[in-house]
Amino acid sequence: MTGLLIVGVAFFWLLVSLYVSGFLVARVGWVKSRSVVGIIFFFVLLVLPVSDELVGSVQFYSICKADSKVLIDEKIITNKSVMYVGERHVFSKYKTAVPITVLSIRFNDVLTGQTLAAYRRYHAEGGWLIRFLGISESDSPLLFASSCAPSEEDSFRLKYNIKITN
Repeated sequence: MTGLLIVGVAFFWLLVSLYVSGFLVARVGWVKSRSVVGIIFFFVLLVLPVSDELVGSVQFYSICKADSKVLIDEKIITNKSVMYVGERHVFSKYKTAVPITVLSIRFNDVLTGQTLAAYRRYHAEGGWLIRFLGISESDSPLLFASSCAPSEEDSFRLKYNIKITN
């Protein structure tokens, strides 16, 4: 049902884009450049509802790429029992086109409380279109994956033989 709504909205916006670009082209006085202006207007109008997600995806992936690593105290962490600690907060360091939430994940030594491993998992919400339609419980983006984490998020636990106790 949700897919039908998205297809319906996309088809409706396609028709609106065609109509508005045709209307604007009819007002252009230059005969030679009407078709070029019409095509430009059409494509600009067509991507307008998801333009914030297009910009947000580039911003999101650049943030993920820059900060996608597990910080490990390799000297101490091997064969330890650790406790999972997570804290969630809104990422406000950058001005982004879509809201980005960061989940900071830490693993502390059970005995001392010292942080032995830490990383960040990023989650992006969709643009204004998906939030306006209200068809997604998590407001996930339409055009890109909504989460990002280090590739070794799970494998470092096996590599260092970590036991998680909570």
